[in-house]
Amino acid sequence: MTSAVSSAILLLFGAALVKLGISDELLHYVRPASRPWVFAAGLALLVLAGWSLLSQFRPPSSPDSDDPRRSVTDQADAEAHLSQAGSASGGHNHHGATRTAWLVLAPVLALLIVAPPALGEFTANRAPAVNATASGQKASLAAGSTPVELNMLMFYLLSSAKPAALAGRPVTLVGFVEKQQPGGFTLARLVITCCAADASTVKVTITAHVPPPAVGSWVQVTGQFAGVGSDADHTPALAATATTGIPAPKNPYG
Repeated sequence: MTSAVSSAILLLFGAALVKLGISDELLHYVRPASRPWVFAAGLALLVLAGWSLLSQFRPPSSPDSDDPRRSVTDQADAEAHLSQAGSASGGHNHHGATRTAWLVLAPVLALLIVAPPALGEFTANRAPAVNATASGQKASLAAGSTPVELNMLMFYLLSSAKPAALAGRPVTLVGFVEKQQPGGFTLARLVITCCAADASTVKVTITAHVPPPAVGSWVQVTGQFAGVGSDADHTPALAATATTGIPAPKNPYG
């Protein structure tokens, strides 16, 4: 791989990271707290690539560069070395390695041009259920009867640890429709610890007397806690009183 190719790869990688660091596309892959680190890494790669590219244009310096006999000898030795290397390898390794190196850029260019969407119902059907202990969050809800908006994970934790805090309390949840079922649908949200690769799923069974929204669509559901199911994941249920379609949030995980 030539120095120019290495520098170009570093330059594009750095540009991709900087683009992520200043846009909401970052939230499709990692938690918001990672933004400064991603941006700093992108800047560091851009600086390194720029320094490497500038070094390509610097004239070589040698204490013996004024001696024409030494220059001719060095050039002859270099040409002989390249000729031997080319003969030994059949003349294909250098070009093949360069072409292979450029293949590394395929996902980077895709990220720069078309950002993949956030994980959704396909992953929710296959990702493991959230581990309440590993989540590191504590279930907490002040007593009262006023409506409250909760994230899906908090609702899940309260349903298993402090169900009495949810009794008779109007609750609003935001998530996407994971699947339709008779009498309602399953509302889901993916939760990440570090990045999208470790995503786990929080699910709530929604009972409603209206046609269920389309699978994959984002909705806001208001209703009351209706107990915990008997399945292995102890999926909580919500008796819906209102269901409204909404745009996908900037941060799809939570």
